[in-house]
Amino acid sequence: MEINLDTDDLMAATEASVRWGKNEGYVRQQFVKYPEKFKKGTIRKFGKTYLITREGMEHLVGMTELEAKNERNKSK
Repeated sequence: MEINLDTDDLMAATEASVRWGKNEGYVRQQFVKYPEKFKKGTIRKFGKTYLITREGMEHLVGMTELEAKNERNKSK
């Protein structure tokens, strides 16, 4: 099995949080408090760093990155 690590579909939880317009600790806090919110296989902790997939973020937040960006732009 080959895994492409040069993709925007896999990111550190802090980066994902910011890209979806949340505070840097959002994903980590959600995972610690509500691990059942996460789709199986979309988040994993390596050392002190959480990695999450795009699919995992979309499932958690309920919108794509573009939709989240558009939401932020509407409220400005």
